[in-house]
Amino acid sequence: MESNAFSTLARLKIMVIPVGSISKAAYEEWNALLRAFESIPLVDVPPVRNDDRTRFMPPAASNGHLHLDFVSHPPPIWHHSLALFRPSLFPLGVIGIASCSASTSLHALQAEFHKKVKHMYPYNSPYPLAQSCFAFEDSVEHTQLNAEDNGLEIIPSVLGAKISNHLGMLLAGFCSQILAGFASLTRSLDSPKGWEILHSALFPTYPLETDDEQPQLKLRTDSPRSSSESARMSVQPTITGSPPRTFPTLTRSSSSASTTNRNSTIAKNRRSMLQSNSPPNARLSKVVADLFLLAGRLSDAVNWYNDAVTHLRSTPDPVWHAAVLEGLCTASVLESWAGSAGLQTSISANTLRDPWSEISDRMNMAIHMYFKAPLADGSKDYPTVTLLYCSCVLRFTQFLFSIWSCNGWGPVAFLTMLSSSLPPSFTPEPPSNARRWRMTSMTTISRTQIANIVAQAHGPWVMHLHSHDKIHLLSYMAGIYSCLGFGRKEVYVLRELVSVVMDLVVLAREERREQNMARMGVADGNLSELAASVHVTVREHQLKDGNRSILRLLIYICGIYGVNLKAVPLQEQNSTKENDPEWEERLNSIDFSRQPTYGWSELQMGVVREAIAVTEALPELASLSQFSLSSLRALYSHLTAPEQYSLYNAAKNAIQVSQRRGEDFKLEYWSGRPVVSVEVVPLPFSRIPLEHSKSELGLRESLQSPTSGARDPFIYNPRLRSSAASQTLLIQSEQLEFILTLQNPFLFDLELSNVQLSTSGVPFQSQPVTVTIPANSFCPVTLVGIAELPGLLTIRGCFAQTAGCETREFLLPLSTDEEESKMEKRRTMKEAELDRFKFTGLDARPSHREKKRLSFAVTTGAQPTTTSNEPAPTKFVECRVVPEQPLLRIRRTSLTHGAVMMYDGESTTIRLTVENVSVLPIDFLKLTFDDSTIAPMQRLLNEGEMSVAETYETEYDLRRRPVFQWKSRDEPKGVKPGQKAVLTISCLGKIGCVSGTVQIAYAHIGTDTTDSFYTRQILYPVLVTVNQTLECSSMDILPFSPIPTLPLDEQEFDADEKTRRNLLEVDSESDWCLFTVDVRNSYALPFEVHFERQQEGTEAVSCSRLVPPGSTSRITLPLRRIFLPVEQISRPIPSLSDRQFVVSKAPVGNMNQSVQQELFWYREELFNSITARWKEPGGSRNGDLSLRKQRLTAPMMENLKTDPVRVNVTLLQQIEDGEDSREEKPIPPINGKVYAQPTQFHIIRCSVFNATAESKILVLSIAANPLEYFHVEGTLMDIPIGRVESKASKEVEIPVCFVAEGQFEFVAEVRILGDQARSGEGELKVIVREL
Repeated sequence: MESNAFSTLARLKIMVIPVGSISKAAYEEWNALLRAFESIPLVDVPPVRNDDRTRFMPPAASNGHLHLDFVSHPPPIWHHSLALFRPSLFPLGVIGIASCSASTSLHALQAEFHKKVKHMYPYNSPYPLAQSCFAFEDSVEHTQLNAEDNGLEIIPSVLGAKISNHLGMLLAGFCSQILAGFASLTRSLDSPKGWEILHSALFPTYPLETDDEQPQLKLRTDSPRSSSESARMSVQPTITGSPPRTFPTLTRSSSSASTTNRNSTIAKNRRSMLQSNSPPNARLSKVVADLFLLAGRLSDAVNWYNDAVTHLRSTPDPVWHAAVLEGLCTASVLESWAGSAGLQTSISANTLRDPWSEISDRMNMAIHMYFKAPLADGSKDYPTVTLLYCSCVLRFTQFLFSIWSCNGWGPVAFLTMLSSSLPPSFTPEPPSNARRWRMTSMTTISRTQIANIVAQAHGPWVMHLHSHDKIHLLSYMAGIYSCLGFGRKEVYVLRELVSVVMDLVVLAREERREQNMARMGVADGNLSELAASVHVTVREHQLKDGNRSILRLLIYICGIYGVNLKAVPLQEQNSTKENDPEWEERLNSIDFSRQPTYGWSELQMGVVREAIAVTEALPELASLSQFSLSSLRALYSHLTAPEQYSLYNAAKNAIQVSQRRGEDFKLEYWSGRPVVSVEVVPLPFSRIPLEHSKSELGLRESLQSPTSGARDPFIYNPRLRSSAASQTLLIQSEQLEFILTLQNPFLFDLELSNVQLSTSGVPFQSQPVTVTIPANSFCPVTLVGIAELPGLLTIRGCFAQTAGCETREFLLPLSTDEEESKMEKRRTMKEAELDRFKFTGLDARPSHREKKRLSFAVTTGAQPTTTSNEPAPTKFVECRVVPEQPLLRIRRTSLTHGAVMMYDGESTTIRLTVENVSVLPIDFLKLTFDDSTIAPMQRLLNEGEMSVAETYETEYDLRRRPVFQWKSRDEPKGVKPGQKAVLTISCLGKIGCVSGTVQIAYAHIGTDTTDSFYTRQILYPVLVTVNQTLECSSMDILPFSPIPTLPLDEQEFDADEKTRRNLLEVDSESDWCLFTVDVRNSYALPFEVHFERQQEGTEAVSCSRLVPPGSTSRITLPLRRIFLPVEQISRPIPSLSDRQFVVSKAPVGNMNQSVQQELFWYREELFNSITARWKEPGGSRNGDLSLRKQRLTAPMMENLKTDPVRVNVTLLQQIEDGEDSREEKPIPPINGKVYAQPTQFHIIRCSVFNATAESKILVLSIAANPLEYFHVEGTLMDIPIGRVESKASKEVEIPVCFVAEGQFEFVAEVRILGDQARSGEGELKVIVREL
C-alpha cells in the first residue's frame, strides 16, 4: 500500500540500494544526502536531445517541481498488476550507492549493481525506467572511469562541501532519464497492441517477452545521459515479428508555448487521433495523465484527466474513473500549493462553500465507485480493488486531517499533504482536547467526521488484502485515531493489527519448520520424534527481530483499558534503576484493593489473556513474566484462585526457562509490601548485657542494694521514663534472632526467597531464608544473624525476592505517633485529591489520575511548592551492639535439689562452682541476691505509711540482715577461659523467707578505656525453709542495785550464784544499769543462749543460759550507762536506702520528734553494746539472736543514759612510808561502800570527765551527811575545777578526817560555770569503824 501522504500520486519514487562492500555508516551518510532532496525544480531538470523523448520534459521556464520519494525496498510482488494502473506505486528509478578507490573494479561494481536490480523487479515489469550507480570516492586518489562504464557516476572526494550541489545535478539528470522513459512507455502503449493490452483486463499487465508471441513490445530502459557525457543511448520502441505499421502517436507541445496553446495542441492531437479511426482510449489518457502528474506538469495532467473523464462518461469503467478522480484531486491540491507558495498563514475563503468542497466531493465519488465496482464472483481482482478502495479512503482521510490539523485551507495544510510526517500542531507533543475543539471550530471539520471517513476502510473486505497491506491499513487507521484522541478506537484497531502480525509470525515459523524438516530428511514427521529417535535435543532458532514493537503495542493496548503491563518494571542486563515515586508509593501500599479501579474487569481480563497469548507465541520470556505478574498485581481482586495461580505459574516457568537459556533479566519485586513488622527477639536472661559505669566499681554496694532497686535518690523520678525506651542491647559475634511478620494477599501460596534483614550501621551477617507464605494469610519468620563489630545497628526493614525477580528492600519505619500521623495524613490527602475532581474517558485511568494529583507532583518534583519546614528523618528500630562478652555457667552446687533448711538466725554456707565457657577471661565478678522477704518490705517502703523509725527498722532488716551474703574479699576475682571457680555464699535463716535467688554478675573489663562496661547475669534459685526457735521479749533497763555481800566466812552459794555475783560487781553503782530480757524457746529442742556485753572502757562480760523447750529464761547483764552528745541525738533518723525526703506521715510535734530521735539513737547504742547468740547443745549449729524487735521506752532511756560530765568519787588512805614520805592508796569499795578508820587522815578524790565535744569551765560542790563528825580542809562548795577539755578529765582532792564511827554519804555535783543546772553527779558511801 502507498505511503500516507495525500500527494503520493504525484511523488516520483526512487529506490536507493547499497552496492559493493560499503560500510553501513558510509551508506547512511550518502543516503541521508540523497533523501534531503525532497523536490527538484523543473527548471533544473536537463533536457535531452530534440527527439520524441522530450514529450514529458519540462518547459524551459516552468515553475513546477518534481516531488521525490526515496524508498529502500521494492513493492510486493502482488502489486505488479498495478504497474500501468498506478505507476506512482513503483520505484521508477534505482540508484546504487557504493564506495570506490583507485583499486576498485568499476566494471565489477556495475555488474553487481545490475544484478541486484534484476533480482528486485519481475522479468516482465516495465520498470525501472532509469538506473544509475553513484560511487563515492573514499580517498584522494582519482578513480578512472572507462568508456564502457555506462550508468556509473563517480563523486570525487575533492568536492568537499560542494558534494551536495553535485548530487543535486546528478539527481536532476537521473530524473531526466526517468522522464525520457515516460515517453518511451507512452509510445509503446499508444498503438493497437498497446490498446489491446490496456483493455485486456481490469488491471492490465505488461506483456511477457517470449518468442511465441507476435508481435511483441520491448522497452529500452537505457536513457541518454547529459550532453557532457561521452556516450548516449536512445530508447527506441520496436515491434518485432511483423511489418512496421503506422499508428497515430501522442505528441508533446512546445515547451515555450503558453498554457492555452498547449491545451489547443493537445486537443488537436486528440482530434487527429479520433479522425484517424483511433478508438477513444480513456485508459490511455489516464495513464498519460498519471505520467504527466509524476513529471510535475499539472496543467497537462489535468487536461488528460478531463479527457479521460469525458471518455468514461460514455464507456463506464468505475475503477479507472475513480482513479482519474483521485488524480484530479491530487493535481488540484498541487496547483493550490503552487498558487499559495508565498503565503505564510492559512487562507480562509469567504465563499459559501469551503475551498476543499469540490475535492471532497470528488474523493467521495471515487470512494463510492471503488466500493461499487462490478466484479464477477470468484474474480481475482478483489484484493486489488480492495487495496485501491482502502488507499482512496486513507487518502481522503489524510486530506481532511491535514486541513483540520492546520486550522484551515492554506500553505501549512498543503505542506502537510505533500509530506508523510505529522503536522506542526502535533509536534513535539499532541495538542490538548481544548486545542482539538478549537481546530474543529476553525475548519468546520469535526473529529467525528474524520473518524467516520477512515472507518469506511475497515470492514469484511479487509480479508481480501494481503497481510502487508493489512498492516499498513490498520497502522494508518490507528495513527489517525490516536491523533484525533479516540484512544479506544485506536486500540480496537491495534488489537486486530497485532493479530495480523502474529499470523505472519506463525506462518513464517511453519515455513521455517518445514524447511528444517526437509533439510533433515523428515517428510511427514516432526522434530521432536526425530530427536527422540536419535536421543538428541533439538532447539529451533528463534528470531526476535521486531518483537519489541509488538510488545509495545500490547503494553499500549492494555494501558488504554486501564491495565498497566509494566507495573512490574523489568531490569535488563547492566541497566540502572531509577526511582519511580509512583512505583514506590504503590509498592508500599499493603492493601491493593485500596488502589483506584477503572474499566470493565471482564474486558480487561480478555485483553490481558490476548497479550499473554501473543507473548507466549513470540516467545518473549522476559515480557511474558512481566505481563503475567503485572496483570496479577493489577487484577488480582477480579481473578479466581486458579486464574491467579495460572498467571503466577506462567511467569515462574518463563523465568526458569530463560535462566536455562542464559537470558539475563530481572523483574522488580511485584507482590506489594510483604513485611508487616519486625521484632527483636529478647536475649535469654543469662545473655542479656547490662551497662554500668566504671565509677561504680569503687562502690561496694552499687550492684547489690536490695532496698530500693535502682540507685536513685528520689522515690519518683520522671526522668526514668526515658531509660525505659532505651535501645536494645545486643552482643557482638553472637547469634541474634529477629521475628519478621510477612503477609500474602493472593489466593495461592507465595514463595519468597533471599529473605534477610536490611540493616545499616555496623556490619551484620544474616543468613537468607526461603519462606512459603500460605494463601491470604500472615506468616512469622525467624531470621538469624551476627553483628561483626560493636556500635549502632539500625534495622531498616528486610530484603525479599521472588523467583526471577530483583531483590527488593522494604523499609519499616518505627511505629511512632509522628510516623503514624504522617502516613495517615499522606493517605488522607491522596484520597481527597482523587475524589475532589471528576475525570471522564481515558483521563479516569488510575495512572493519569495519579499524575494529576498535587501530592504526586510534589513527590516527583514536577511542580515547585511553598517553603515548608524540613520533615523529620524517618526513625527505625535501633539496637546497640556491645563488644563481645564472656559466658559463664554453673557447673555444680553444694545444695541438694537446690534447697536449704535452717533455724531462725542460723547461718550456713552455699558453694557454687562456675565455669567460663567462652574465649574471653572474666575479670569482674559480683553477686547480688533476692529473697521472698525483700518484695513485701520494699512494697511497705514504697507505700510510705510507716513511721520514720519503722522505716529504718525495715531498711535495717534488708541491708544489715540479708538472707544471702557474699564476702568478695576472700573470693576469686575472675575466671580464665575454660577454667572453674568456687563461690562461697553465706545464707542466714530469717523467719518468713521461703525462697531466694543468687544472681551472679560477671564481665570482661580488660584494658578498655571507655567509661562503661557490660555485665551478664546468672540466676540460681534456692528453696529456703526456716524454723522458729528462740524469741526475745520484755526487754527492760533498770537502775543498778548491788547485792549485799556477807562476810567471807558466812558466804555459802553455788557456782552459778558465784558467777552472777561476780557479774554484778561494779566499781560505781551510779555509772551502771541493768539490762534484762526474756528468752522463750518455741522449738522442740533445748538451746543455749549467750549474751555478751562489749563497751568501750569496760571489760567484755557474757551471760549464758540453757533454755529448755517451751520455757522462758531471763537474762540480766550490767551495762555501763551511756552518754550521747547533743549533736548526735539531735540528728534525724537516717535512711539506709539513700532516699531523700523520708518524712513520717504521723503528725509529730517538735518536742515529741526530738524525744523520738533521742530514743532512736540510745536504742542503737544499746544494741551495739549487746550481742546475743545461740547454739545447739552438743552440736555445731549456732546462730544469732536478734533484739531488733525490742522497744526502748523513755524510762528505759533515763536509766540507760548518763550525765555529760561524769564524776567519780573515791576515798584514798594515806599510808606513811618512812619518815617523810606518804603513799596515797585508794580504798576499794565493797558492795558499793568504802570502809575507813576513824581519826585517820583520808583524801576524797573527785575525778571529773568532760564527755562533751567542747571544753567546759566546771565548778564542784560536795554535799556531806552528817557534817558534824568529820573535818575537811577548806570548803566543800563551789570548788573551781577550771577548764576541762573535751574528752579530758581533772581531779580534785579534799583532805578529810572522820572523828566518829558511822555511815557518811558524800554527793559531788558538777556544774558548768554560769549554768545553774547540774551537769554531773558522783556519790561516795563511807562506813567508818575500827578494824
